[in-house]
Amino acid sequence: NALKQKFAEFGVELDAEKLSELFAKFKTLAESKKFIVDADLMGLLTDEKIEVSPIVKFESHSIQDSTKENELLDEDAQKITKVVASIVVRGKHYHEIGLGNGQIDAILTAINKVLDLKIHLSDYGLQAVSSGTDAKACCKVSAEYEGVTYYGSSVNTDIIVASVNAYIEVCNKILTKQGEDIS
Repeated sequence: NALKQKFAEFGVELDAEKLSELFAKFKTLAESKKFIVDADLMGLLTDEKIEVSPIVKFESHSIQDSTKENELLDEDAQKITKVVASIVVRGKHYHEIGLGNGQIDAILTAINKVLDLKIHLSDYGLQAVSSGTDAKACCKVSAEYEGVTYYGSSVNTDIIVASVNAYIEVCNKILTKQGEDIS
């Protein structure tokens, strides 16, 4: 069966009972999605049933303008984006500066600074789920923290918000599972 072969490519051997269970979940998933990617399959395998409480919420961000005098450049002379991200962690508001190779990267940097977590974003995917001027995008991310892979997804008409909220979902799963306290 193709599903068993795909999981074997991930290095996962499945017995008949587990394969049957995953196939049922796969059919349900396939009915609701146009495309299924590896991260979706791994999400089925890891059975991410972590009850997530909204510990972290993204509120907004603003891009910090740069002039020729204060323009930030990386080591390859590429322009660095600077943002101020507003997030709420357990009811406390933070406004943190983040630098990155674009708005999303800069916002994620700011979030990581506030949470003080070393999260490695391992996969990022963005896909349109509707069309027109009010089209929605679905962002799916996978990220590693202390050897465990977590998955997040979000849909929004704003690709930046969809991307950040998918990452925030990962952060909430990590914080919920780890029980870590942010002061």
